[in-house]
Amino acid sequence: MNYLNYPKKSFKILSSAIAFPEELGSFYSNEELTYKFKNGISQNEKDIFISRAKNHGFENRYRTFISTTSVDLMNSALKSALSNANIGPQDIDFLISVTTTSPKYTTSTAPMVAAGVNLNCPGIELKSGCASSLYALTVASSLLCHTIKNIAIVFGETLSNTVDLDNNLSFAVADGGAAIILSYSNDSNIGLEWGMMGMDGAYHSKIGVGGRLPPNRNDLDTNQYQMTYHKSMNIILKDLWINLGKKSAQELESKKIDEILIHEANNRSRTHFIEGFLDNQFESRSILSQYGNCGPATIIIALHKILEQNEEHKNILLASIGGGVSSGALLIRV
Repeated sequence: MNYLNYPKKSFKILSSAIAFPEELGSFYSNEELTYKFKNGISQNEKDIFISRAKNHGFENRYRTFISTTSVDLMNSALKSALSNANIGPQDIDFLISVTTTSPKYTTSTAPMVAAGVNLNCPGIELKSGCASSLYALTVASSLLCHTIKNIAIVFGETLSNTVDLDNNLSFAVADGGAAIILSYSNDSNIGLEWGMMGMDGAYHSKIGVGGRLPPNRNDLDTNQYQMTYHKSMNIILKDLWINLGKKSAQELESKKIDEILIHEANNRSRTHFIEGFLDNQFESRSILSQYGNCGPATIIIALHKILEQNEEHKNILLASIGGGVSSGALLIRV
């Protein structure tokens, strides 16, 4: 996989927020999730499900109600982020929405969010699998300038709608929202220190939902709109994560890293990246057991947890691999 490097860009993180509202869904432990299985599942099958979930690092996850959309979660997160930054919708100059589970397959979610939060600015939707968070941060940092001062990036995922409860992936997928507001800054000590992005489309049919859009009767009848994961991807993803770790380590040899945030589809992702990085002299925070895999929102949720501590001048490495496959790493200084 070839990677394109991105230059240093200065920006300030004004605020961030996460969205797991009680009025839109509930949290479920591994044990509680088994109660939602179809009738007839044996206790042994339940025990296997719980054991497999724990072995992969999962303990809890948020599941939305059937009527909740990814846009609802984006709106909830953005409203909180605006409040945290003590600014209003009129202060946002550009919006980037990110989701792999859009409620509409032709309409961009960006104007839907703008309508829900009363924004009056241009915006786009960005999709590159679970690596979309890094792509969105890179695009936003490039857009920020004197005329585009504040950019809001919103994330919303309802991944639970892509699996049946008896699907082997059901313990892993989770729902959730997040938002982050970036502001233009001429302070060279903060912002994007370094970044690289790459893509290899050879594996797009092995991860994700295979059904075509618009929906058609044949794909509906053969249940093609369910999340799938081919076991062959275990070895492929292991190699991709190790190589991403090695490449990041080479590029950042002279950089100090305080913390690493890795998008974890499961706890093996972290193990493989660290194996390639060959350096354990940093904190590596995980939210997998608390929130599960919320798609591209996951890294922003973890970043929010760091920002809540109000620590300054911290170098944070973000790394992600998303279905398709898109991957990358960013070093940001907050």
